[in-house]
Amino acid sequence: PQLYKNTQIVSNRLYHNDIVEITDNAYIHEKDGTIKKISLPYVVDSDTVDKSGFDIDIYLDNIDDIKNKSIAVSVKYFDFSIKYEDTVLGKVYTPKNYVPKNGGGKGYYIIDLPKYMQNNKITMHIIPKLNIRYSYIINPLYVGFRADFLLSLLKKEAKDLFVLFLFVIISITSFIVSFLSRKIVFLSQKIFNIGLISSCFVTYFFIRYDTVAYLLSDYRYITHFIQYIMSVLIIFTIFRTTKSSVSPFFIKIFDILNNAIIISYIIRFYLNILGILSLKELYYLDTFLMIFVSVICLISMICSVFFFKYEIAKKELLSTVPIYFLILYASFVYISVNKSALNMNISILISIYLFIQIVVILREYQYILKENANQEMYKKLLYIDSLTETYSRYAFDEKIQNLKGINTPITIMTADVNNLKYINDNFSHVIGDKAIIAVGRYLQQNVPNSLIYRTGGDEFIIISDNILEEDFIKDLNRHIVVNQDDGKTLDVIYSIGMCVYRPNGDMSIDMAIKISDENMYDDKIRLKNLIL
Repeated sequence: PQLYKNTQIVSNRLYHNDIVEITDNAYIHEKDGTIKKISLPYVVDSDTVDKSGFDIDIYLDNIDDIKNKSIAVSVKYFDFSIKYEDTVLGKVYTPKNYVPKNGGGKGYYIIDLPKYMQNNKITMHIIPKLNIRYSYIINPLYVGFRADFLLSLLKKEAKDLFVLFLFVIISITSFIVSFLSRKIVFLSQKIFNIGLISSCFVTYFFIRYDTVAYLLSDYRYITHFIQYIMSVLIIFTIFRTTKSSVSPFFIKIFDILNNAIIISYIIRFYLNILGILSLKELYYLDTFLMIFVSVICLISMICSVFFFKYEIAKKELLSTVPIYFLILYASFVYISVNKSALNMNISILISIYLFIQIVVILREYQYILKENANQEMYKKLLYIDSLTETYSRYAFDEKIQNLKGINTPITIMTADVNNLKYINDNFSHVIGDKAIIAVGRYLQQNVPNSLIYRTGGDEFIIISDNILEEDFIKDLNRHIVVNQDDGKTLDVIYSIGMCVYRPNGDMSIDMAIKISDENMYDDKIRLKNLIL
């Protein structure tokens, strides 16, 4: 749209005077030639006026001083011009081949009034741009200094914009948390959906405000498409969230419905681009589609809870159902009175929806943390020997499977506590356990770059990344002192054998373990002979 305005000196002060709202002294020229007094805002049914254009006369009698002032006009789905006597002060005109052909979304224009006016009458010529029956809203006009309008709009809409700002924070936080939790796929997807719904909601309503319409009036076609896409994404995202919560019985139905929605929106988008139909003229089809989708989602959620006893659906039912009832209500209102019911009131239900979703996610996250803690505990029980705190037999078997693919040599050692049965029978099993613990701890502390595994009652296998020589075993202390409960000490002896495993040789790792075990028994015999 192109805006034409006369050039004159305007106020450069930040906030000069209050903006004056024009609601009375307006007269509409109807289709039958009659002139009727109206109050703004005024709803004009397209059937009661000439579709090629109609006039509204406005008298600025309550404005004390017109000099250097401007008039603000809010429009949607119609072109207009402002005329004083025979002079056109400004106009918004949509070219014939313009996309979209209805001129775009909401616009907020400021047009300078003549510096001197002999009479206070101006005429607003309105040209409807939709080919369907539609109730056009003629909003109140505002008169004031040009520099005052933006701050006046901000002051008027500050509270609502603050609410939207909170949703912006929710969106950004959700996207960040979704990225950080991406390893937990289903949780990350849920959090991402919250961020997407919040951002779509913010964008959809942000564009509807007069402040934004004023700043982006020359880009109505862009805001028009953005608003339409956001309204689609809000429904689509909630639909996708519902799909992840229903019983598997309904998944195929949702997949078919999902593809049908995508194809439908693509076709309508191209019809709009080609100028055949505008998005607003397709809104009835959108409405029926929303009703159909909402009914399917409601039925699937209710059936999943009460017939299939699906636990996930129970968590989502409370937060999802109000949203779909709101969509059904808004659709019914639009069909019956041709007036959009999707205004800021939806923020209440969407806020409830998001809040419940966040609570559900927090509970699921707590459950995941608990499960992870349990898994860590089970893993510790599985991989760590509870008596010696060395690695378990299970961990050893897993390690051996992993070692079969290595290319570097390692040293395998087998150790065994000597005379453990004698210790258990004569000193108690408690002292026997202390002997096993003492040997395991000594090996942990004195074999470098190694992992110690307890593979049997008193047997340990040590895997070292170093290539150790026979002299290393000879230097180990074979006599471990264990303190008894009565203050006496017990000298515990252990046997040990080793074998160097080289992956490129003829020896397998199982053979290396066997040789290490045989060397350990040779060492046990040697120690017994020494004692004898």
